[in-house]
Amino acid sequence: DPSIAKDLFNHLKKFDVIPMIADDKYMYVNNVYNHLLNPRSHVDNDGSMINIIEYEARPANHLIREMSDFASDVDFPLHKILIAADPVYLLDNFEAISEPFKKKLTCVFSAPFYYEFTDQGVDKANTLNKVLEPLGMSAENVIAFGDGHNDKTLLEFAHIGVAMDNAEDEVKAIATHITHSNNEDGIATALSKYNLI
Repeated sequence: DPSIAKDLFNHLKKFDVIPMIADDKYMYVNNVYNHLLNPRSHVDNDGSMINIIEYEARPANHLIREMSDFASDVDFPLHKILIAADPVYLLDNFEAISEPFKKKLTCVFSAPFYYEFTDQGVDKANTLNKVLEPLGMSAENVIAFGDGHNDKTLLEFAHIGVAMDNAEDEVKAIATHITHSNNEDGIATALSKYNLI
């Protein structure tokens, strides 16, 4: 909802986070050069320092654009609002960041350095269910894999929910099975265990 998004963008100004939004072609940040040069835009990803803006934009082939004030300048539909920050900072502040919006939005970590906001009910399980219905399939036909908080609903939905060995503890706690990490062929190992390959 545009009015909720505006309130969220204004609220985020109180925190040391980098908001990012995207449309089909562009990923938008407040200040491209500041973010590219600023040390806070470089976060620890399993022992490697990465530039978070490049890390987010490159896989989707997004061009990067500036938008100085998301609260007043966004004029296109938003599928999600993503913020990035130092993982320790996010862990210390995510509750204060999300508190005013918990009843209006789905607020969840998608990586230690990412926290994202979507409309209520927009999550991987609901999306997969909508894809399965026209195919005449249900959760009974699904094996799902995940490692982050944003995968929890998916693993709970699936008949077999598999957590990667590098998954968050909360994700492992709800999984049917825990496999090797994503760097150790964990998906192939689990598919083999269930005689699916």
